[in-house]
Amino acid sequence: MLKPRSSRLLITLIFSLSLYGCDPAFETTADLCANGQNSGVTIGLDTSSGEEFKVLASDESGAYPLYLQDILDAAEPDASETLTAEEQAALDSIKAMVNGPADNEFNLQYVQNSGEVIEASNPLDFLEFLMATKDKSLKVGAFEDARKQIQRGIAADDGFCVYSNPNIRFVDEDGSDLLFAELTLSYDPFSNIVQQSFLISELKSDLSKSTSRQSVPYFGFSQASPDEYNDDGYYPVILRQALMNSADGEHSLLIDDGNDNALGQIEITTQNTFCTDDEDNIVACDPAVTTRTPAKPQCDGTVTDEDYSEDQRDQVEVRSLSLSDSNDDLRDLKRIRLETDYEAQEVRIYVSKYNEAILDSDGVTEIHDPTDCEKRAVLDELADASSGGVRLTVLDDPGYDIIYDDDGNVTTTPIMTYTGTNLPSRSGE
Repeated sequence: MLKPRSSRLLITLIFSLSLYGCDPAFETTADLCANGQNSGVTIGLDTSSGEEFKVLASDESGAYPLYLQDILDAAEPDASETLTAEEQAALDSIKAMVNGPADNEFNLQYVQNSGEVIEASNPLDFLEFLMATKDKSLKVGAFEDARKQIQRGIAADDGFCVYSNPNIRFVDEDGSDLLFAELTLSYDPFSNIVQQSFLISELKSDLSKSTSRQSVPYFGFSQASPDEYNDDGYYPVILRQALMNSADGEHSLLIDDGNDNALGQIEITTQNTFCTDDEDNIVACDPAVTTRTPAKPQCDGTVTDEDYSEDQRDQVEVRSLSLSDSNDDLRDLKRIRLETDYEAQEVRIYVSKYNEAILDSDGVTEIHDPTDCEKRAVLDELADASSGGVRLTVLDDPGYDIIYDDDGNVTTTPIMTYTGTNLPSRSGE
């Protein structure tokens, strides 16, 4: 099912080399690519209409494709397919999480008409649209320069070419800051790959800390062949992904829809967390919060062991997702994945009630989403019963994790499968 990921223009190369030879202020490729990378970039927005991030969908060649455009179009049931009420509710729930404005949703604001995406309104699509636009009235000068510098770096092909600018900001009509962004555009001559990424955050300080960078609201990433790259407009990519974090920090959304295989994927996840106070100390959760009971006595305060014991009762908040109010198989979920198989014209929905599962020391009992305390307890019990080395037995979820049989076929079982809409541009026709 999966496809492998994957000569330079001589005239461009000769032209670039000629420029270098004639320029008295000769620059290395690294210097050339980094020109202006710390310059301030201000993008003014008209917030009066509430549509400051709106981008229209387009199927025209060379136009910017919205991140979820093909996935949502392909996920629409084929004309010959009638979804059950439960299937339709699950699809609608996934769309609601992706598009909704609530703090536990992702507010991407994709709009469909007759089953086709017509527009979206979110900072990531908007910023990447500006990066790719051919409309001179919308072009951002710093982005144009960065694109041209990478093109010249590709032509020179004599070293790493990196442009990284963390000084991009969105402002409203009054000049007040709305969002901050970082652009990184690079060419690696050894892997022969062009990469582009955007980080977008409400706080500029989040862009400079490794921990906070992982939880910014928007992150977009793509890889392309240098042969496909150009310095104007949108260019075909091999791999394209985006990661979003909900405003409350409890849910994550992953989008994967490159051309390295025939699959588009939306993955929504959540995980349990320890309750903490303002100083990040672990404390008992508020009584209104649903908590998890530790699976091991070493972790619930009932066993007193000088070497190893903790009391994690009422400390672990249980988080979950739901695709149904009535079907237990679609409630209390930790992971949801919608997959569009463009070649097979098939849509598959996978769910899992845990992120991780291990076997207890009895070799039979499953412990879902164990804490480090529970893992250590199991390891201690295994060590006591063995004279050799021990390790945890990690279990895959056959309804979610990608599992292969001996012949290399995927055996993972989706909870729902139906015939989606054929997209000739993605199905290989």
